[in-house]
Amino acid sequence: AGVFALLARPYLRERRGLVGLMMLWLAQNVALCGSALLRLDLYVTAYGLTYMRVWAMIWMVLVAVGLVMIAWQVWSQRSGRWLTLRFALLGGVTLYACCFVNFAAIIAHQNLTRGGEIDWYYVCGLPVTARGAIDTELAAQPDLVNQSAHYFDRCRYSRPVIYDWRNWGFRKARVIRTIAA
Repeated sequence: AGVFALLARPYLRERRGLVGLMMLWLAQNVALCGSALLRLDLYVTAYGLTYMRVWAMIWMVLVAVGLVMIAWQVWSQRSGRWLTLRFALLGGVTLYACCFVNFAAIIAHQNLTRGGEIDWYYVCGLPVTARGAIDTELAAQPDLVNQSAHYFDRCRYSRPVIYDWRNWGFRKARVIRTIAA
């Protein structure tokens, strides 16, 4: 949708009404992104959160924001350079923000608090950075320990360890502080 809008941009001013149709079409695609996000939310509610669903959620939000930026570029007749710089900034800010998010802990917390059947194999297979969230939820909900009898040793065994400065990581240090607290 975005590539088509960018390729059609030089021809939009030739005929009256084409800009409006392009805006309507881009708005429809943004609405489709919103619809896909709602359906993804239903999947998460029914089956739990996974890394792939988190990535899909981030991607759909980026696509919707990108389409809105393309619509603004077409409407205000900005240059392609203007749009490229905004896309680069959006991508850089997204990557930078994701560096500080402990997705494993978010996934573990959401899967252990949503109710219903818990996929213990997936939760206990999360990286050691999920350890703090798993411990917190197991302490807050003692009945979860009985449900996780088969996987409980595996969940309890994996703990993050920092051996030296090369092994240190922001997320790992935060998880160790959370477990210690």
